[in-house]
Amino acid sequence: MLASIQTLAPSATISNRPRAFLGRNGLHKLRPPPATATQSRGRSSTARRAIRPAASAPGPESTPEGAMSPSRRRSPSPRGPKPTGVAAPTRVDFEYDAATWANAIKTPTRRGTATKVGDERKTRELIGDTPMVDLSFLSANPCVKIFGKAEFFNPSGSIKDRIANHIISCAEAEGKLRPGGTVVAATSGNTGSAIAMVCAMRGYKYIVITNEKTSKEKRDSMAAYGGQVLVGPSGKPADHPLHYQNMAVTLCKENPDYFDVDQYDNPRNPEAYYLTLGPEIWEQTKGAVTHFVAGGSTGGTISGTGKYLKEMKPEVKVCMPDPKGSVFWDFYKEGVPEEELQPGSYQVEGVGKDSIPGAMNFGVVDEMLQLNCKQSFEMCRRVAAEDGMLIGGSSGLNLSAAVELSKTAAEGSVIVAVMPDSGIKYLSKIFNDEWMVEKGFMDAPTPAKPVCEPEAEKATTSASAKEQEQLEEFLGTASAKLKECVASGADPSKLLAAISKLEKEV
Repeated sequence: MLASIQTLAPSATISNRPRAFLGRNGLHKLRPPPATATQSRGRSSTARRAIRPAASAPGPESTPEGAMSPSRRRSPSPRGPKPTGVAAPTRVDFEYDAATWANAIKTPTRRGTATKVGDERKTRELIGDTPMVDLSFLSANPCVKIFGKAEFFNPSGSIKDRIANHIISCAEAEGKLRPGGTVVAATSGNTGSAIAMVCAMRGYKYIVITNEKTSKEKRDSMAAYGGQVLVGPSGKPADHPLHYQNMAVTLCKENPDYFDVDQYDNPRNPEAYYLTLGPEIWEQTKGAVTHFVAGGSTGGTISGTGKYLKEMKPEVKVCMPDPKGSVFWDFYKEGVPEEELQPGSYQVEGVGKDSIPGAMNFGVVDEMLQLNCKQSFEMCRRVAAEDGMLIGGSSGLNLSAAVELSKTAAEGSVIVAVMPDSGIKYLSKIFNDEWMVEKGFMDAPTPAKPVCEPEAEKATTSASAKEQEQLEEFLGTASAKLKECVASGADPSKLLAAISKLEKEV
């Protein structure tokens, strides 16, 4: 299968490395023909990494009003019947409910009292179908491919757009969210921006609750859509009332008409990835994927996507990197009971957790790697410097794990790592030298030596022996005069005048 992918690789190169983008219909050249308005879907057709497969022209059999678009429909063809695959137990399992999904996407939304029929369709058309970037230059084995799924091409800039749209759509269909309602979301950052965007499109008010660890760029993004952002303290234990998740629970208890996104325990979270991200990866690699890499926070990405890929091909290995300080490692690898877990501190945002969320399904995880923040951030900077792509800390964590996997993976393996968000959200942190030095992730840079002007450099290096003698004589005379003055009790002003005169002569 990998050979069939390689035969389609484009001849274009960047820094002598073959580059390709995996779309739903296979590999695409670096510079495709200009896209039509339909194909560009509101994004610049010149964006190097926003290359998409050509959209099918609408015809007599085009998608009816309100139905799922072909890019979202899980068609039995050409993949054929779904294999039995791995049916691992889950903490909060879910089943694909076609009727519920169909009702959700048919439900009109309202801005105040005005019906906005196209809002759900607009968010659905903008979200997903993200490009897959060939990052095999990172691989420790030239016979093992590494691809990054560029989720920062979603409209709010992260992978969380997928769950925001799906959870809100299902809440509308189930009557949990009514026109003019208020949505509450506890988040480490990206889900807040995604929920804010979807609420702005559909006319809902929103309150996002996050913590102090969240970058300023993320907090500004959450507030930019016009809602309210509450920032709780970082480092609070999971059962503390000021933990940001508990603040959301309390707020919704006090206001029963509010809708709580509850991304950490909501089965619609992994379901969103099962319905979208899993099928995209399968189709973009034409079934050649052998390893899937995604860190966990809510657990939705790795649980839903991993479940889908294992159903399609049971031998797919699902790897979960975890930052040191997160409780997932102790729970999964060390067998520490949930009630005895003790979280540590770490700086990578959007990955790792201080408690075990209900949406996390460890049954689909084959391997877990523990990495540190420094490795993640160094990978972010490496990709920026060597590939010209800004990625966030969780992306750096996933790619670092992919590199580790490439050292032992069989030849011909295809590793797909999720890149959840962009480095633009971390310019004040990961890409800020002062912050990196302050947190101990890099040494203080050596100050650059000043460049001397030619004349000044000449003047400082051409002192003659005579000038050196004059200087020594002056210092000796001044010292002798000073001793004389002190011994005789003479007026020191005369001495200073004499020294000044000697200085001018020298």
